[in-house]
Amino acid sequence: MDKEELKRSYINMKNGDRAACERIYNELKTPVYVIALRYTKDRYKAEDIVHDVFVKLFNSGEGNVYVENPRAWIFRMARNLAIDCLRERRADSLDDDDNSEGQSLQYESDDYETASERLDTENALCRLPKDELEIVTLRVNGELKFIEISAVTGLPEGTVYSKYRSGISHLKALMS
Repeated sequence: MDKEELKRSYINMKNGDRAACERIYNELKTPVYVIALRYTKDRYKAEDIVHDVFVKLFNSGEGNVYVENPRAWIFRMARNLAIDCLRERRADSLDDDDNSEGQSLQYESDDYETASERLDTENALCRLPKDELEIVTLRVNGELKFIEISAVTGLPEGTVYSKYRSGISHLKALMS
């Protein structure tokens, strides 16, 4: 779904079109999940974030909220909710010795090669600096343009581009 189709679907959703809600959800649920998972490293928290993002999105149709770029807005919501989740986790870990932050991702694949490649990729991604990881994730999984990533992160577009290139270079070095 391109930017204009997504914008039309968002407007239709605001006008009560349930099929538009479903189209938006089906188009963006996986990239939102991946972004949330990259932050939280917890499948269940990531699923909760996906749920919360789309509940907020669908509830936004009830008011006079107008969004120029729904894709960037959705990913910003996912990012902000994931950051909130990490803050809560840090606060909880100060209260009780919680080890869930270091928990590794579990893949439900029977294919050893695929699972091995995913783990290698995940390990390489985990070694990227956080800002590069965020930008690479938004670009690759979120399919955002650099200007949209700039809007989500608050960084200048040139900085986003250079951090993306740097992140890709780091990944290539880590994976070779």
